[in-house]
Amino acid sequence: MNWVGRVNVAPGEIDEAIEFMAESVNSWTPMAGLARSAEGVLLNAGRRTEAYEKHALEADCATTYVATFRLIAGRYRAIDPDRVLSDLIATTPGEEDKWFAAAKTTKRFEHAMPLAWKSPCDPRTLIRAAKENIEKSPTFHYAAASGAATVVEHSGRTKTDAKPPPGVRKFVV
Repeated sequence: MNWVGRVNVAPGEIDEAIEFMAESVNSWTPMAGLARSAEGVLLNAGRRTEAYEKHALEADCATTYVATFRLIAGRYRAIDPDRVLSDLIATTPGEEDKWFAAAKTTKRFEHAMPLAWKSPCDPRTLIRAAKENIEKSPTFHYAAASGAATVVEHSGRTKTDAKPPPGVRKFVV
């Protein structure tokens, strides 16, 4: 946090400090850093819900989608992880497939397949997901395998064009 924010937070003027930081934005201001500062001030004040709703999704970005989800869901344990995932998905319109791995890895299968269908996933990703979840979730296994077959079918490939991704032959007959 910059020194201006610290000065205003010291006497307990949390809202004023955040407002002042927001008003101090210029073209050189890193918005994620500002969001992180505001989130930290609110968390320290015990205003967790407000910190999540106003700043967490912009402030807490990790190297992968799965890591971002785990970071935010871990920091805000009182907030339903399904809500966190839905909120994160909403921040990247048109890139819903990128959150497929986060949903699958964290066993949120009810979110995973709609993500794969909304914005087509790589069929190799779907096949790997199907293989990994044969016993864990047979319904998800079937949906992922079907999704992979559909993507390959609609990709315009013919038998002579190219080999399908590894594992597709197990599902496409």
